[in-house]
Amino acid sequence: MAAGGKKAVYPLFQLGGPQLRIFRPNFFMLAVRPGVPQPEDTVQFRVSMEMTKVDIRNYLEKIYNVPVAAVRTRIQYGKCS
Repeated sequence: MAAGGKKAVYPLFQLGGPQLRIFRPNFFMLAVRPGVPQPEDTVQFRVSMEMTKVDIRNYLEKIYNVPVAAVRTRIQYGKCS
């Protein structure tokens, strides 16, 4: 809530007007410690199944301003009981 306990009211969209909305993705990314040693410039994440390689690259570059050289993905299934 905004100051004074009132909800923030965004102005109606007008063609040519400034964009005041903030994009917050519905994805999650969790940095995890890899099982085997990795090079210093490699990071491992657990991400939502809906995320594509392009989504992962854009997420890191646009939100965290981190340069991304390559994105490699794999699907790891859980253990059967």
